[in-house]
Amino acid sequence: MIGFPGQTIDDLVNDIIFFKRVDVDMIGMGPYVTHSDTPLVPEIKDQKIFNLKQFELAMKMIAATRIYLPDVNIAAATALDALVPDGRNQALQAGAN
Repeated sequence: MIGFPGQTIDDLVNDIIFFKRVDVDMIGMGPYVTHSDTPLVPEIKDQKIFNLKQFELAMKMIAATRIYLPDVNIAAATALDALVPDGRNQALQAGAN
């Protein structure tokens, strides 16, 4: 899950390193999508901007993972479509398959 409240860039980098260390074959990664009924909702002033930032972080994570692990299967999560139109197709362009 990418963009989980409290998650840092270092956490994400360590995830990619972990994927390589355990020699994964497939990675399912998608953005953290908020819902008002969960206890893990960060303070959001503009939902549209928040969604775009979550999406951009997910795209960067997919691209970085593809560069570091060129042979791994990376799923284009359906949650990406919840943040931006055509999100899964954009993930394919960023390196998902």
